[in-house]
Amino acid sequence: MAGRGMLLRQTNEGCTVQAPAKLNLCLEVLGRMPNGFHEIRTLMCPVRWFDTVRVQPRQVVAGENPIELCLTGAVSQVPEGNENLAVAALTALRDQTNCPQGAKVELVKRIPSEAGLGGGSSDAAAALVAGSRAWGLGLSCRDLQMIGARLGSDIPFFVRAILAKGGRSAKDSRAAICTGRGERVAGTPSVGGAPCVIVKPLFGLSTAKVYREYSSKEKSHSECNAQRAANWLSTGCWRSRRTTNEVGAMGNALQAAALRLAPALDKIRLLMNELPVSVHQLSGSGSAYYALCGSARESRRVASLLRASRLGEVYTTTTF
Repeated sequence: MAGRGMLLRQTNEGCTVQAPAKLNLCLEVLGRMPNGFHEIRTLMCPVRWFDTVRVQPRQVVAGENPIELCLTGAVSQVPEGNENLAVAALTALRDQTNCPQGAKVELVKRIPSEAGLGGGSSDAAAALVAGSRAWGLGLSCRDLQMIGARLGSDIPFFVRAILAKGGRSAKDSRAAICTGRGERVAGTPSVGGAPCVIVKPLFGLSTAKVYREYSSKEKSHSECNAQRAANWLSTGCWRSRRTTNEVGAMGNALQAAALRLAPALDKIRLLMNELPVSVHQLSGSGSAYYALCGSARESRRVASLLRASRLGEVYTTTTF
């Protein structure tokens, strides 16, 4: 049977989940916490660009790894075996619940690594959701988020995004404002249906290196504001490109640090300034750079112009 906005499908053989990429529509860095992590506030929204995670239960054979991974697709820089976040998530789920079963995991990678699009975290969240269902554990969204938070900051967001109803209200929306190190998730009015163009340069960026660069050089915080950005984007006024007062509410406090580490990103930023887009910025710690467009037709036109620049792989999609 299909379920939850067609992001998951459960059969007698197991459970398949579509694991979405995400965009940071606003990212504030608020300071350092006692544990050494940076405290952030970020508005995140999933986009229609998916990895696929399929979990099939199997009996555990003595001496073998209980979680078997089959990895296909765009697998460059994707960890295998126990280092893979989807495998780590299922292992944690199994340990937390004392589940006696093992699993075969098929992971089809489409979302690039080191891009700020959350592909690994989304795979882990999808594995938690699929594992809970395939093993018949019946865990709640909150239960899965708590397990996921121990593995990665973005995983609780993706658990909610996969299981949310997808309505316009904050309760049902897949968009969320995430705080702490990103693991605390609160729904916000939907910003779905926004056409976007994403440029993924041929290089990636390490999240840890970008944060280190931010810590060593930044003297002031960005003026962006996640809550204000969420309210503005949910109205749809941004599509006209004539309402500039609230554009500053968006933004990414890590962008300047990322551009210092990878000056080639500035070529994308400067080109975006000349194109008919509503807003544009880095997603997360990069290296993916995106623009929101007023219509699907506009996004296709912008994508064509960006492809001609040969600054990286160019994708068109929408938030949801």
